[in-house]
Amino acid sequence: MRTSTLGRLCALAFVPLLLVGCATESSAVEPEGTWGLEAQGEAHLVLAEDGRVSGSDGCNRLTGSWELVEDRVELSPLASTMMACEGVETWLGGAETLDIEGDTMHVLDGQGEELGTLERQ
Repeated sequence: MRTSTLGRLCALAFVPLLLVGCATESSAVEPEGTWGLEAQGEAHLVLAEDGRVSGSDGCNRLTGSWELVEDRVELSPLASTMMACEGVETWLGGAETLDIEGDTMHVLDGQGEELGTLERQ
């Protein structure tokens, strides 16, 4: 009887650990998809499942790769066209890291300073 009771107690002790593991899985960051508006003069990024990133800073086309490191998206240096567009702020070209909170992507530079935000589409 004692072994049976001890076994049940041990099994019950692992239930909370399993639940925490499941909760962590379901709350993982899912960066794939389109962020920002894909319209003329609008900044946006498209993160593909295969690790490629493309988009526009509102003027220039951007391309590179991305990797999820813990809950943060790390970008390779983004290649960019070099068009001159008056009245368009090309802040997105300086992106190095992306922090995602729900449907908002915080775009950070190499020093961790926020450059701007993009919304999930």
